[in-house]
Amino acid sequence: MLSMKNNICSNNPQKPIRKLVEGSLEVFPLYNQGILYGAIQNGTHEFWIKEPNKELYKTGIAKFSTTWLLIEGEWKMKNILSFDHHEAK
Repeated sequence: MLSMKNNICSNNPQKPIRKLVEGSLEVFPLYNQGILYGAIQNGTHEFWIKEPNKELYKTGIAKFSTTWLLIEGEWKMKNILSFDHHEAK
């Protein structure tokens, strides 16, 4: 948490943005005895940087996988993976 606070979530003028690559999202429902309890979400996202007085620019691309659980009627993120990172072309 400290690492995130001091880097991504700091007051740095460079703000990272993730954008979903259109058409890459896949969602797989998870059932236990016919009852929906979660989902796995896979896709590809691009990493962009927003800075004051500059146009948004892309810095990289990666795949992601997120496990969601349905807890008391609300969707909660359980696990998040971001992998296969590459620099922007």
